[in-house]
Amino acid sequence: MPSMSGIRVRLLGLVLAVTAIAGCSPGGGERPGETLPPAGDLLKKSATAMSGLKSVGFRIETEGEAPVPLKRAEGRLAASGDAQGSLQMDQLGQRMEMEFVVVGDDVYFKGPTGGYQKQPRQLTTAIYDPAAILDAERGVPKLLATATNAKTAAREDVNGRPAYRVNGTLAQQTLGALVPGITAPITGDMWIDSADNRLLKAKLPVAPGAVVVHFSDFDAPVDIKAPAG
Repeated sequence: MPSMSGIRVRLLGLVLAVTAIAGCSPGGGERPGETLPPAGDLLKKSATAMSGLKSVGFRIETEGEAPVPLKRAEGRLAASGDAQGSLQMDQLGQRMEMEFVVVGDDVYFKGPTGGYQKQPRQLTTAIYDPAAILDAERGVPKLLATATNAKTAAREDVNGRPAYRVNGTLAQQTLGALVPGITAPITGDMWIDSADNRLLKAKLPVAPGAVVVHFSDFDAPVDIKAPAG
C-alpha cells in the first residue's frame, strides 16, 4: 500500500501536469513572456482596415438596463451606405420593432403589420442611420482613430478568432452617431482581429447596463434593393 508521502507526491505531479496543459491550451489572456502590441498601433491599423471595407454585417444589442433608445439592430451594410436589417427601439415609452431597407436617398420601414413605408433618408437619420457605421468621418473608423487613454489589455478569442482586447475612451460625438442616446464619452473595450486588424466586437458600459456591438461577414457580397411595391 502506498505511503501518504508517496500519494502526496503523485497528487502534486498530477496538479503540475494539469496546470502545464492548461497553460499551453488556446484561450484568452496574456501568455507568459508575450509582449502585447501598443494600443495606438492597433487602433490606427483597425481604423484603416474598417475604412477600407466594401461591406460588413453588424449586430448591436444591449445588456441589462442600458438607458439608450436603440435596444437592438442587426443587418448588412454596404460602403455606399445602402443597408438592410431590423431594429428594436424605445420611442415615447413604447417598444417598436421594424425592418428597414436603405437605398440611395430613400429609407423603407416596415412594422409588425402592413407593408413598407418610404421616407426621405434625411428625415430618418435622427432615429437611426446604419450608414454611419462605415462612414470615415462619423463612424467606426473615426471612433477607433480618436480613442484616447488606450491600453492593450489582453489577447483573447472572439468567436474563434484570435484578437487583442484594447481598452480606451471613446468620443461621445462619434458614439452618438452609432448608438443614439449616448450622451457622454465612454471607456470601453474593443476586440481587434490579430490577423487582419478588423474590429470584431466592442463593449460600451452604459450604467446600469452595456451596449455590445458585433461585426462579421467582412466584404461579403451584398445585393440591397428597394422593396417591391
